[in-house]
Amino acid sequence: MIAAGYQKNPWWAAVLIAAYPMLLPFSRTAELPLSILAITGMVLLWRHGRAIKHWPTSRALLLVFLCMWLPMLVSSVDAFNPPGSWYHSLVSLRFFFAALAMAWLSRFSAVRERAMLLISLVLGFWVVDSLIQFIVGVDLLGFPNTADRLNGPFGMRHFRLGMILAVFSPILFEQVRRSWGGRGLLIVIPLTVFVVILSGVRSGWVIIALAVPAFLFWAARRNKWPLLRLSAISITAAVLLLSLAWVSSPLVQQRIELSMGLGSGDMRATDYALSNRIPIWQTSLRIFKAYPLIGVGGDSYREAYVVYAADDDPHVATNGIGGYHAHNLILEVLSVTGLLGLLGLLLASRIMYRLWKQADAASRQSMLPFALALVLLMLPFNSHFSHYGTFLSSVSWWLLGLWMGAFRRRE
Repeated sequence: MIAAGYQKNPWWAAVLIAAYPMLLPFSRTAELPLSILAITGMVLLWRHGRAIKHWPTSRALLLVFLCMWLPMLVSSVDAFNPPGSWYHSLVSLRFFFAALAMAWLSRFSAVRERAMLLISLVLGFWVVDSLIQFIVGVDLLGFPNTADRLNGPFGMRHFRLGMILAVFSPILFEQVRRSWGGRGLLIVIPLTVFVVILSGVRSGWVIIALAVPAFLFWAARRNKWPLLRLSAISITAAVLLLSLAWVSSPLVQQRIELSMGLGSGDMRATDYALSNRIPIWQTSLRIFKAYPLIGVGGDSYREAYVVYAADDDPHVATNGIGGYHAHNLILEVLSVTGLLGLLGLLLASRIMYRLWKQADAASRQSMLPFALALVLLMLPFNSHFSHYGTFLSSVSWWLLGLWMGAFRRRE
């Protein structure tokens, strides 16, 4: 049996789970372990159907998935791009089976602990590789420091390191806390923050600025560390790191100066500070007003954008396509799946919150890094990636599978 085999040899399951972030920098190769996990989920459901159906976690996972997936399916009925929308909805089924496999396999503590270790080693490699790229000018894989921007093993095509490392950082921090305690965190956290800053991705800056204090607050309460002293050290380290990044990276200087326009009160300065996001948000609202109930459907936003964009839209003038996605979680949900999608998102959040409240203390300790990562990923602020895109969807369901696997109901 698959589950029994992985319980006896937990490294196999751990390697399969950790293979996803390990391959994440290399374009679509990360789909391979995700596809294997999806097939594993189907096999598990076939072999252990009765046990899985009566497993409370699987029922919760199914409800969360239906809350997110059914609005996509319904929106395909009247989609702007029906073939693309139907295809996008149907292939999204693999996320449920992959998350189910991860939850079922990682419910064994031996699998979960080994997966945490391997994932942390991957994230640690990203940090070290990026620091080498900063010092030497080229990383261990031969990728150069492009335009004073660190991207480590993610290479020169997609600048994803800053946001993804910031989102996954609680997993790395928790493993360091378990292995090396507070002293280890005082080394790893500043290095991680420094890499995220030099990545030049402002959404990553926001996420890491929330991740570090949230994690330290939890860790200080759990370990009875002096929170005031820990906060003072963290703030001092953050100021020093930001100063070093300012001096060493013109891109960081440019991004910080760009962000200063947010408090000016001038619409043009604010739009410039937001990298011309305001026209995208305005167009998204117009799309929502035209399709308020079920939206324009998955994989249809680009087609709808050109139709509903203003005549002087700078993005259409630049590339002829316009915005690729809404750059905001709430606006993207409203424009793609409408009020039905927003209702589904709220219901899914409610289900997950209730599970968190029902979990015992030991489960919460195991769930916390994944829970914090999910919250950071779903921040309703300026979003760097598309919520319905393959990349962010796979990241979120991968995290959710691990989160569900760590759940144990309080007696």
